[in-house]
Formats: sequence, C-alpha cells, structure tokens
Amino acid sequence: MSYRKLLIISLIAIFSCQKKESTYENIVVTEKKKLNVIWIIAEDLSPDLSCYGNNGIINTKNIDQLAQQGMLFNNAFSTSPYGEPSRSAIFTGTYPHVIGMQHVDPGSNNTNIIPPADVKVFTEYLRANGYYCSLRGNTSVPFSEAATTWDQISSPSDSNEYRYAWENRPKETPFFSTIYLSQTEEKYNLPEKELEEVLSKEYPDLPKSEILALVKNISESPEFANIEIDKKKIKLPGYLANSNKIKDDFVRMYINIKRLDNQVGNILQQLKTDELDKNTVVFFFSENGRGLPGSKRWLYDGGIQVPLIIKFPGVTHGGAVNSQLVSLIDLAPTLLSNLDIRIPEYMQGLVFLGKRKHPTRDYIFAARDRIGEADEKLRCIRNEKFKYIRNYTKEAPFDEPFDILDRFPTVEIMKNVKKRKTTKQNEGLVKFTSKKTTEELYDIKNDPNELVNLAERDYFLDDLAAMRKEYNRLENEIGGFINTPEDEMRKAMEPDSEYELITESPSFSQEGGDLETPIDLSISCSTAGASILYAYLPDGETDIHWKVYHEPILIDQSCTILSKAIRYGFEESAIKSISFKISNELSAKLYQ
Repeated sequence: MSYRKLLIISLIAIFSCQKKESTYENIVVTEKKKLNVIWIIAEDLSPDLSCYGNNGIINTKNIDQLAQQGMLFNNAFSTSPYGEPSRSAIFTGTYPHVIGMQHVDPGSNNTNIIPPADVKVFTEYLRANGYYCSLRGNTSVPFSEAATTWDQISSPSDSNEYRYAWENRPKETPFFSTIYLSQTEEKYNLPEKELEEVLSKEYPDLPKSEILALVKNISESPEFANIEIDKKKIKLPGYLANSNKIKDDFVRMYINIKRLDNQVGNILQQLKTDELDKNTVVFFFSENGRGLPGSKRWLYDGGIQVPLIIKFPGVTHGGAVNSQLVSLIDLAPTLLSNLDIRIPEYMQGLVFLGKRKHPTRDYIFAARDRIGEADEKLRCIRNEKFKYIRNYTKEAPFDEPFDILDRFPTVEIMKNVKKRKTTKQNEGLVKFTSKKTTEELYDIKNDPNELVNLAERDYFLDDLAAMRKEYNRLENEIGGFINTPEDEMRKAMEPDSEYELITESPSFSQEGGDLETPIDLSISCSTAGASILYAYLPDGETDIHWKVYHEPILIDQSCTILSKAIRYGFEESAIKSISFKISNELSAKLYQ
C-alpha cells in the first residue's frame, strides 16, 4: 500500500472518530481480493477426526481432504465451552463479557442485550466492502435479527442444495456464507428415547407421531448407511468410568461425526460443481467442544479445544500443520485482514494468518458463566504447557444438574460411582464427582486429560504463581463486565435516558428534487452506534435489497432512495425516503 493511500486512510480514521453518527470510512480499504469465503461451523465438536489422529476409530475423509488442501491448526480454542458466548466472540471479535453475552438463557436470543455502541457483527464490514453475506442453519447468531448483518438468512429446509447459501447474490458479487451443520449437536448423542423427549420439549406443538417420525428419519437416513464404529477401539477420557454404556454415548457421537463429514463433502462438491472452489476460502471449525458429559460446559480441553482447518487458495501450503495457539476470537480480524479490510480498534482478537500477522499468542482465555439455572463463574487461561482454572463458584458441584446432561447414561453411571465411593477411584473420577477447588493447574503435555491438579502440589508453586499472574493480567485487559454481577450488568447497559430505545431516523445531506448536476448524497444518524442501510426504489420495483451505507452515494440518475438506521438492542428506525429527478439535459450529457 502506498504512503499516500495509508495517509488518506489514517486521516479518515481521525476525523471519523469525531462523529457520533454511523460511519464505515475508518474501516473500508478499497484494495481487496475478490475471494469468496465460506465458514462451515460444526456444533459441539472436538478434534475427534481422523486428520487429527483419530483414524483408528473413524474416517472423516472429506474433512481430511480439506486439511490436505489447506492448513490444520491443532491448538485452536473457543472462548467459552458453550455456543452462545462463543458465537458472540466469533462474530464480533470481542470477548462475550465486553458486550454482555456471557450469560445464556436457552431458547432466548438475548434481544435485551445492548452492546457498546461501536461493536458490530463483522459481516457489516464485509457488506460495506461489497460482499453478499448469508447465514444458513438453525442456529441463531448474536444480533442476527438486525437487518445490517446479513443479506440472507435461511434454514436447511429452504433448499436441498447448499448452493442456496450463495446462489441468490448479484452477479459477479463476492460472497461470505456461514453454514451451520447440526449433525454433531449434543442432543443427537442421546439415546433415541431421550432424544424424543428433548425434541418434544423443543417443538411442543408437534404431535408425538411427528416427533417419532423425525427421530426415525434421522436414524434411518442414508447418512447413516455403512457407518461402523468399533467400540473396542474407543479409549475413554480418564475422568470417566470405563463402561460399555459410556462407550455407547461415544459411539453415537462418532456416528454423528461421520454424518457431519458427509455433509462437509456435499458442500465442497457443490463449490466444485459451481466452479467456485478455486477462489473460495474455506474455514471449518466448531464453536465449542464435544457434546458429552465432561466436555461441553466445562473449561477442560474437551470443552474448549476445537478443530480448525483453513483452505486459503494461493496462501497456505496444502497439508500444513500449525501448532500456534489460536482463539476463535481471532477469526474475524484474521479474515478482515486477509481481505484487506481495516480491522476496527475494538476487536480483541489477533491476526494469526497472512502478511499482517500479529505475534503468536502466548495464552488463550476462556470462561463459563450462567447457563440457564446453572449459575457459575469459571475462568481459565492456557498456554502450550499449562492450564490454569479459577473457580469463583467453587461451592457448585462439578456435576451440577442440567436437563440434557442428566439424560446421558454417562451421568447416571458417574453418579453411581460417586455413591459407591470405592477406593479404586482414580483422581479423575474424584474430580468429576466432587466440588471444585478454588484453583486448578494442569500440565497439559504430560496430563492431557487434566486429571492431576498441580495447584494442590507444593512443588509447583512457582508455576502456579506465574499462571495466576498472567491470568490476572488477561482478566484486567479484557475488562467489560467480566467481574460484574449479572443484574448490575443489565442495569449498566441501559442508556441513561427516559425515552424508548428506538433508533433515530436517518438524515439526508440533500433535500431531493430536480438536479442539474450529479451530486454525492450523504446519510447520517444521530443515534450513537447506529448502522445505516439504504436501497434504491426504481419505478415498479417492489423487491427491496438493503445495502450497508459507508460512503456518499453518487446520484446521477432519477431515483428514489430509502434509508433506515439500526442500533443493536434498539428498535430500528422508521424508513425515510428521498427522490431525485435528473434533468433531460443532464441525462443526455451523462449517457451520450
């Protein structure tokens, strides 16, 4: 980039920061590659794939092929062992505690959360740079109800082909598509009878016959054909009892992973069929670890370590393995950087790939807060050698009741182990069935299952002190509501105003009417943090496609412009319109 262009961008950023109205001028850089991007996000998946060395149990040939064509990261971690908080970090590039997304109400979309004014879902920046952004799947993304975040939202039932995620974009427009695959979601690891009950609660209006048919369709789907898992080859984590019933839970998990692999293969084949595979960046990852007891919801590696594979045409070397520490909070800034889109200052993630790569991470940070009725406060940091966990709610048992967890045979067996209190229990079983200690320290390299708490060993005091110091530093750096009680946080979020939370309508720099010369139309909004959308409404057109406003619009033809403004957590503004009519003389000059 030239010095002149860098200077112009810097000046724009300085002056933009002085404005309260919405602007993308400090973000947009015109120098970008027209690469398409797909994020394939699996639910509740640890690196239990053959490309991660688990080939003795399962063959994930399609995901393996993606790894052979791109780069596999074997030290990738989520910021939370649960979906919603992790998702907020992925799509905003900030920790959940900064925007108030750390607490989870199952079945709710946290619409009462009002994040800081400058925080956006990063797809807004992609849209401002000309990308068509689509979300496909049954999983809600933070603030996805805001019209600024996506051009299209669809569920798998809308089409049998995954090209639906990109086929509706305007011709020659680059796209960013997020595709959620739910085959590995926690509930599908349950026995059939338990799955029926869970689905009945999720869909109370469906007759039982339809629920049973749904479960049957899953189990008899062609995706299950010829999938065989050898239970004898499954080695259970040391914190679980060695039981065939527990292995059955893992067998169901591996079958679902194979189903997932089949779907990944379908997506990759669809890209190839549509001749998009040569210029499309593919990310494959999960937002938290495996959906089995002892993993999801816990801060051990089973809950926060995830697979991450990136195929970046012309950048990464096929079959490369990368061992640097990566947090999922790094994905958004890394993607923006590699598409030559300026990274907003509020993002806390690091760029881990490409020509503008930041120094490699020394630590990752993850946290667990309230999930439904289970109100806990747990934090951890991890480097390549040690994991440090701080338990602020140590009075809560390790196996605190949670509806879906209690349906797993694994939990029932572990509770029986707890009742027996046999002398043959190893340290891992004790940990699973007892109350938490204030601090935990694990030697990850020598104790990957995190069974031996070194915080209770006098000869590791120096290591404990060092990790404790780094934890305190990171916690202070993250800031936000990381140590604020939930009730206080929600009160603090509310603007100091007696008025309703409604975004102000946009304002136009011109009044409309007849034009003798072309003009640049600017649009602004007085609501701090509001994003602005606009659309053309030519005569006779009824299908409105909203665009994210980021720079003045050149008016050189007769038209009507619609505009509205949106601030996360507020009601969107009323739509305003303005019309222009180009004189016949000007029209003749422009189009002669």
